[in-house]
Amino acid sequence: MAVGIDGALADRLASQFGDRPNVEVIAADAREVIIDSLVAADVSYKVVANLPYYAATPIVRRFLEARHKPALMVVMLQREVAQEMAARPGKMGLLSLATQLYGKPHFSEATRPSWAGRFATARGPWESAPSCS
Repeated sequence: MAVGIDGALADRLASQFGDRPNVEVIAADAREVIIDSLVAADVSYKVVANLPYYAATPIVRRFLEARHKPALMVVMLQREVAQEMAARPGKMGLLSLATQLYGKPHFSEATRPSWAGRFATARGPWESAPSCS
């Protein structure tokens, strides 16, 4: 499933991949989409996304705080957002606390210098919060 706010891009993706039974393209704002309407409660799912700075925090938090959480999230973020998500005690802010309450974020690697982002992942299991010691 692909969710994107750009209607023209969604149309192109749907025309290119829409005939595949395992692909669904939805033109919607991921900051507002109802997550439970996307994935059945008994289906495990993963989130893979390249998120712009202005939308990264609300989208990540929505998925992490959803009733039906993803098994894994791999998101490309601006470096500062990724570092904040993965911050250690003493350097934590609201985003790190919220992210680490539900998962184990990991700043995995920098992309090529020509890309305007860095990777961070939030890994399951979601049932227990990681130790902050």
